[in-house]
Amino acid sequence: MNKLTFFFFIVVPQLVFQSCYISKSLERDVNVSLDESFNIELSNGGSSDFSSNYSAEEYKAAFIEGVKREFATGHIVLVNNNPEFSVSISEFSMFESTKKHTVSDVDSDDNGKVFELTSINLSAKGIVVKPEGSHSRKWSADKGKEEKVTNSRSGGQIITGQNKDKKTYREKELDNSDVLDLARNCGRRSGARIINGIARALK
Repeated sequence: MNKLTFFFFIVVPQLVFQSCYISKSLERDVNVSLDESFNIELSNGGSSDFSSNYSAEEYKAAFIEGVKREFATGHIVLVNNNPEFSVSISEFSMFESTKKHTVSDVDSDDNGKVFELTSINLSAKGIVVKPEGSHSRKWSADKGKEEKVTNSRSGGQIITGQNKDKKTYREKELDNSDVLDLARNCGRRSGARIINGIARALK
């Protein structure tokens, strides 16, 4: 693959994807109010139970922390009175699910081994409005993570000299703290979407 092909087929798609969650730079401070009186919906359609490690209020607090952290980098000043824009959150949800994955590798003793993998998906949406009603823009954001099956060597296997032939499979598991981090990162993505909407409104 030459450098030009690599740029257009590897680098450009990554930049486009990443730009969906990168805040535009506002040219000045903008006063914004944030309605924090929303609820979080937790649901579980699988057999794992990662999402129960924290309460709904803790997930909500992490999400709001993420939004405010993004605002702090984007010239957004949170105020209670006389905002230029008002931000509301109409939905914040977390869905946990599990699925089966069967190893298909005839050269491995793990061929046919079944792993149960957990996925966590969060989504948020809302609206940005000017108090006088001259502008209204919807926004949405999501964040997710799932467990995977891999035959790559773990740190422990490298130290002990195991699995050099990469024929042993293992599960790359979610950590209990991952779910709280996902809520925080979903908040940051939401903040970026909100800032981008405000930037377009200020043009």
